[in-house]
Amino acid sequence: MRAGSSAISRALVLILILALGLRLGWALTRPATPSSLEQLPDQTEYLAVAQSLREGSGLSFIDPRFDDRVYAYRTPGYPIFLAAFDGNIRAIRVAQCLLDVSAVFAVFMLARLWLRPSMALLAALVVALNPFLIYFCGLIL
Repeated sequence: MRAGSSAISRALVLILILALGLRLGWALTRPATPSSLEQLPDQTEYLAVAQSLREGSGLSFIDPRFDDRVYAYRTPGYPIFLAAFDGNIRAIRVAQCLLDVSAVFAVFMLARLWLRPSMALLAALVVALNPFLIYFCGLIL
């Protein structure tokens, strides 16, 4: 292994650790109470669909606006992901942080196909520090 590629590897690992630290630091300091989740009602709806799935009632939930069970209201992938974590908000947030850090790695891998390694690192760093991506790791959306 060349010295340059070793330095790139170390820098990438540091960027990934930074990305994970920022995301976990933000996501795990967010409140996980029902009232805090209700500030963005989509969060409670996704969790309700996941709960319904775990209970064997399929991908549906009771919507108080209609006082009825709602079907085909949310795409199935994310509620299935939530159901895998048994509705544990903290575990869901940690998993989302890990997935988002994998996107930082993916950006590096794609960027290095077309750019110099140093520029690929810069692209990964930009994604690692993107405040919107960090913010959304703490939401159930």
